[in-house]
Amino acid sequence: MKPHKHAELIKAWADGAEIEIRTQYPDKSWSNWEVFEEPRWGISYAEYRLKQEIPQWHKDIIQAINEGKEIQVFRNGDWIKSNLEIISWENPSYFGYYKESEYRIKPEPKPDFMEAIWSGKNECWVEILWDGETGELKDAEVIK
Repeated sequence: MKPHKHAELIKAWADGAEIEIRTQYPDKSWSNWEVFEEPRWGISYAEYRLKQEIPQWHKDIIQAINEGKEIQVFRNGDWIKSNLEIISWENPSYFGYYKESEYRIKPEPKPDFMEAIWSGKNECWVEILWDGETGELKDAEVIK
């Protein structure tokens, strides 16, 4: 006898796992995934899966949004501000859609830094100011 099409999910549900369902509309688009408390396994226009947990990197993004930090997306070779709202990050329908490599919390700017170099030959100090972001020289001053 052939096992039921959803045998593994039915067993997991019987053992206490939460099951999610999405249904297909007449235009062939799909609803969002949602928890289905008492699944009806014979719906021909539905798909089922184990409830998806929020990936840790999504949780980090959600926390950053709640803290007012900027989220960036990698597009066309550059990091730009993302316009996604927090609801998109909390919605399990999107867990597989967003890729961790394409999103990040905007890094804190690196501060400029200064170093002082003693020139024994000229008997003076040279203070050099470096740009924290680019590492390029911003300013230099000779102090006698």
